[in-house]
Amino acid sequence: MQKNLPFFSIIYVNYKSAEYLANALRSVADEEDYRDLEIVIVNNDSEESEAITRLGQEYACRVIQNTDNKGFGSAVNQGVQVASGQWIGLINPDTLWPKAQFSRLAEKISEKNGIIGLCLLNEEGQEERFGSGRRITLWQLLLNHLPFFAKKDPLGWLSGGALFFPRELWATLKGFDERYFLYYEDVDFCERALQIGRSIEQEADFSVIHFRGKSHSSSKKQKKYYRESQEYYFLKFRPWYEQQILKLFHFFF
Repeated sequence: MQKNLPFFSIIYVNYKSAEYLANALRSVADEEDYRDLEIVIVNNDSEESEAITRLGQEYACRVIQNTDNKGFGSAVNQGVQVASGQWIGLINPDTLWPKAQFSRLAEKISEKNGIIGLCLLNEEGQEERFGSGRRITLWQLLLNHLPFFAKKDPLGWLSGGALFFPRELWATLKGFDERYFLYYEDVDFCERALQIGRSIEQEADFSVIHFRGKSHSSSKKQKKYYRESQEYYFLKFRPWYEQQILKLFHFFF
């Protein structure tokens, strides 16, 4: 007789975050008594392989060990391929699970077929500014730096730091675009979902606490990855003149 498949498969992508991931997994175990759950860890840091193996054993996780850093989107695709849940949840390793909420979340989203974002809270319990936003255009990028104009509705994207979607949608969209090494792969995924008529929603009653940037490498590399991903996104979805203005901006600033 076939074992019932879990409702949620939660994927953590690790890179230089084993210490934070240990806290993240502990917070889920401390808050939840939720049996319909599978956890998958995709490790992109070979130097932390032993630590990740121990965490996988301690918390009964499925573990994928990569010999080099595959990038976030590629790691997500690896995780989904081995996951068995109806819904996939992406949660950053540098987070804490603040309360028991998986059962309520399953009830809330069971009839939905789009992308759901949890509210990302900072260490002070305030919502992070860049956890969601409108569809990305050159004009919207400028407005994002002006708090008065940086409205979120209607939503165009949600952060991959706490992102949930049905496995079927991942298959329909053929997964995450692996040409993004870091940044914008979540924005791209949301944009493609919108283009086929799926919804983008943020559930304010459900949250994670995010210790922003703990899993990143040097700020110089972050800037490089961000600009490359941003330019690739504009190449895919925005008109040529916006692409050229963005490149000029990156060149001078």
